[in-house]
Amino acid sequence: QWTQPLSKPDWIKDYRLPEENSLVEEINKVDEKLNEATREKEIVQKKTNEMELLKGLLYESGKYGLEPPVRNAFRIIGFNVSEPEEYDKPYDLFAREGETLIIGEIEGSKSQVDVDKYRQLLDYVDEATLKGNKCKGILIGSGYVDIEPSKRKEQFTEHAIRGCDSHKYCRITTIELYNAVKAVLSEPQNQELKKLIKEKILKCESEFKCKD
Repeated sequence: QWTQPLSKPDWIKDYRLPEENSLVEEINKVDEKLNEATREKEIVQKKTNEMELLKGLLYESGKYGLEPPVRNAFRIIGFNVSEPEEYDKPYDLFAREGETLIIGEIEGSKSQVDVDKYRQLLDYVDEATLKGNKCKGILIGSGYVDIEPSKRKEQFTEHAIRGCDSHKYCRITTIELYNAVKAVLSEPQNQELKKLIKEKILKCESEFKCKD
């Protein structure tokens, strides 16, 4: 059985057998096809990873589990969302829409999303408002993360709901956010639908439902 030599003399390149040139050309063509296939696979894999990230809306929790898919979901809907390192406040979600600051708090829980995140949102919005900013507060919650989405009960506690309603904050479950993203991705050319969903969130002063 032939094995690749550890070294070759420099002059051996000048000694070619009849079919050797064509075989080398064929190997080069195959290598080009393999490189192109690898690039195509990387593109498809990246898109697949993006889809898997978004599906985290339905079961993830925590800063590194739930917050990234929520921010990406808002981008897909059309919001100009910043990454946390791009602003100097501890907001979970931050975007600018004209003169309006979008400030959002995100919480995933094995039970209901309680009032703590609402209070945090209230503090952040009040602080920004007192500095002369026009603000839109949004509370994004994923309650009962261990339960299949269609079987989950009310995901916000009564106190969280009452607090948001009293200040006209938009309240969104990640299930409804997932439904909104799914609607946009199902009709990528339908800019009117995308605009409609975005405007619905901006105008929402209670609970957001993708379909009413």
